[in-house]
Amino acid sequence: MSTENHKTDHIPELSPRYSETHSDEQLGGNTYRMDPLLELELAEVRLAQTEREIELERLRQKREENIIIKLWLTYESTSASHACDVPPGKDWITMISGALDIPKKEIIRFDGNPMNYWSFIRNFEDCFDESVGFRSMLNHLIQYCDGKAKATIVQCALLGPEDGYRKALELLEEAFSQKHIVVHAFIDKMLNIPAIKGTDPNNLRRLSREMRICGLTLTQMNYVSDLNSVKTIECMFLKLPLHLQRECVKVACRISKTGRESLFKDLCEFVKEQSDIANTRYGLLVIRGNNSDKRDVGVSKGKINANYNAASI
Repeated sequence: MSTENHKTDHIPELSPRYSETHSDEQLGGNTYRMDPLLELELAEVRLAQTEREIELERLRQKREENIIIKLWLTYESTSASHACDVPPGKDWITMISGALDIPKKEIIRFDGNPMNYWSFIRNFEDCFDESVGFRSMLNHLIQYCDGKAKATIVQCALLGPEDGYRKALELLEEAFSQKHIVVHAFIDKMLNIPAIKGTDPNNLRRLSREMRICGLTLTQMNYVSDLNSVKTIECMFLKLPLHLQRECVKVACRISKTGRESLFKDLCEFVKEQSDIANTRYGLLVIRGNNSDKRDVGVSKGKINANYNAASI
């Protein structure tokens, strides 16, 4: 099935002869260079061409998806019309299977937030490789960047396909992948989570999620020491409600008896466990009882209180 139904207009590269300086003997002492305004116009034309290629590529992908859907509907209709359930020809099955086995590419976008840089690059490299061509890779890289990230690399479209793609990756890495910036961004986000008051399962789950994300990211970047600092651990400990702080102290005491200090991962595991407990059916029942200051749910009377509604839990 052909996927090339269009040809883009060819915009010539800027000719080296326009920027060449001739000797005085050759041109009688005069120096000729390309008019800067003309050079700027050619650059703008090439940039417009790149944007047009990106839009055409998007339309091509959408058209391919529509064709696959139509083929599948035709296949189902054909199969249903056979009284003896005879499958279509082998080539037809192979074509349909090959088209349907192609997973839909879910590409995340990047707006210049350093916290999302590494996940974006890994996702992009998983979805595109050199087999699609450097021009296509560069166009898609520009397409899936927004804001300051796109502004950083859009001029790379003026370079050759391979040089432009590699330069775009280099510029993104220089601008958004500095590890110390990424590390501090993750830690600051985690430390700025408000302290949990009372029994709040939703905020406890959020705290657990942010701690696990931060721990996983910094571990992959080999910055675990920043997580294991006394300041970081104490700050996260104080975000727990008082009753969980007491339980956490018991866990830390047991760990210290083994001959080592408590680490961030220990606190992270403790918060995850408490979050799981708080969000179970009976955990929510206890929390509801504490919030209403009615711990007696009718058990002492030998029956369930009429106000207890199991469907609401």
